[in-house]
Amino acid sequence: MPTSLKPRKLVALDVSEFLLYSVTTELSRKVRSLTLQSARERESARCTFTEVRPDIIFHAPR
Repeated sequence: MPTSLKPRKLVALDVSEFLLYSVTTELSRKVRSLTLQSARERESARCTFTEVRPDIIFHAPR
């Protein structure tokens, strides 16, 4: 993660729970608030975007 962004909160969604768990250790050292969520649950992910209203979205293509 670029250090110039310095997010206060990071919400990470992925279809792979293993990959979310894998990045937890590194990201938790760099971000004050870290939320991990499965992207497989479409309605839950939609609610998260509505609630959090992110400034920036990074999308990694498959």
